[in-house]
Amino acid sequence: MHVSTKALAVALALAAVVACLSLASGESDGAALTTEDGLEYTLNGEEISISGYSGTDTKVVIPSVLTIDEKEYPVTTIGLDAFRGDNITEVVISESVDTITNGAFYGCGSLEFVTIEGAVSIGDSAFQGCSSLRFIDIKVAPTSVSENAFQIDSRETCYVRAPQDVQINITASATEYVDQSNFIVRYVLDGAPESITSIDFDIVEPNAPLAVPEEAKVEGYAIAMYNGETPIAEGTTVTADMVVTLSYDYQLYTVEFKVDGEVVKTEELRLGDKITPPADPVKEDDAQYFYKFSRWDGYTADMTVTGEHTFDAVFDTTLREYKVTFVSDGVIVSEETLPYGTVIEPPADPSKQSDLRFEYPFQAWSGYTSGAIVQGDVTYDAIFLSIPILYEITFMNGEEVFKVVELQYGDAITAPEEVPTKASADGYDYTFRE
Repeated sequence: MHVSTKALAVALALAAVVACLSLASGESDGAALTTEDGLEYTLNGEEISISGYSGTDTKVVIPSVLTIDEKEYPVTTIGLDAFRGDNITEVVISESVDTITNGAFYGCGSLEFVTIEGAVSIGDSAFQGCSSLRFIDIKVAPTSVSENAFQIDSRETCYVRAPQDVQINITASATEYVDQSNFIVRYVLDGAPESITSIDFDIVEPNAPLAVPEEAKVEGYAIAMYNGETPIAEGTTVTADMVVTLSYDYQLYTVEFKVDGEVVKTEELRLGDKITPPADPVKEDDAQYFYKFSRWDGYTADMTVTGEHTFDAVFDTTLREYKVTFVSDGVIVSEETLPYGTVIEPPADPSKQSDLRFEYPFQAWSGYTSGAIVQGDVTYDAIFLSIPILYEITFMNGEEVFKVVELQYGDAITAPEEVPTKASADGYDYTFRE
């Protein structure tokens, strides 16, 4: 249970303190004496009665004993009007005290926390007019409580942690009894911003996890918890009454600038700090684009830190163009400049003039494949087949074809091995002559 009442100004004393103090003056029975911390008292026989307070500390601990001439005397009584109208905020009354006399704390308008450790009789108007009183911690059942002892007229809820059978009459906006098994967690601020002046106490069940109160949190600040000088982690279980120091420090936020996923600048800055970008980055051109830095995505001039920030470099892109050339026998057939990624369309098939030896039909463009796209300057050369031209060599025998031979240009012509014949006629015989 978190208590939403006015702020706590001092730390809680959870145990009675044994005071070993020297007398200021007048070491005689019944005389008004004063301790070093301003407690005024009288020694009545073997017992001490607190009669007033002249100290400056707003938290007062009534000790169980005082030492006079090296002898300890129990403190048993808080006398009539002892603290009447004092500006104290907290009092811890040790278990040796058995009597809180009439009007002992009458009109202590700043008193917020009262701890009573022993069985005590509480007199008339003992806490009357303590309008700021909001937590009464009664360790054991009182022997008696006057009807108007706690006529405090508080405008806030007053919480009472007491044994189960203890009920006292309290005049307050509301009264709420707290189980004695529950604990009180009180907060002290260290380095808090001006917007946080104090934090209310918490009443928690045993083994409840400890956490920074929501109303203590301030954007831009990290809060660490300490018990004395010992750090306490959030989630630590509460097993006793605690005084927790909330230590404030500026929270740092990471600000990064990235180029293509690579961090080029990183800083740890506080909330509201001005963000300064690095020099404009340069991105190397690739086959497809020329790159020119445009902006840091999300960043604006004079921007300040509002949390974690990551800014990515944005580049303007210009599509690159390349020269595509088709060449036939060293002569440019087609040449054009095309954007990266354009599908390359070849020109009509070129022709090559035949000569005496060969015919030259077109075969392909060297390196070109259907659907090829522009990825850089490229030149395609025409490939022609070389098909030999055959010539017919005819050997005649008279009017008749003796043999026909097909030869390429430049081949040697040889006579047929077969010898032609010619029939005798008109009384002549014919013999072949080379």
